[in-house]
Amino acid sequence: MSELKPCPFCGQPAVMDNWWRSESGTVYYVKCEGYVKGTGCRVSTGAYATREEAAGNWNTRPIEDALQAEIDRLKAERRWIPVSERLPEKRGAYYVYLSDDFGFRPDMDFFENGDWNSYTVGDVTHWMPPPAEPPSEEEC
Repeated sequence: MSELKPCPFCGQPAVMDNWWRSESGTVYYVKCEGYVKGTGCRVSTGAYATREEAAGNWNTRPIEDALQAEIDRLKAERRWIPVSERLPEKRGAYYVYLSDDFGFRPDMDFFENGDWNSYTVGDVTHWMPPPAEPPSEEEC
């Protein structure tokens, strides 16, 4: 059986429980620990024939999973990229981080031949593209 995710409403741990029904045998369900302790929410799944089905129902969170996937995508998109990994694909201005304690520069030009500005004081160690769109007038 997979590990149970915490309660999506109050964050308390979840517990697997069972109940014996004479006509259908044992059924399984997952509930918020707050249900058991009388604290927090009183959320539980319906009854399932196996522990795996009950855990699968409890752990299925399509909206939460979609949001987490989008967060992961945005983090990957907005990360510092080491120049040892790759260089930008096209000419333009990039955010860069320089070696030798020169730090961050928000406007370093990259050229098609693979060179950065000739006036760079340190070596470019990492880069990232700036935000795609400037702020709108409403945001300023």
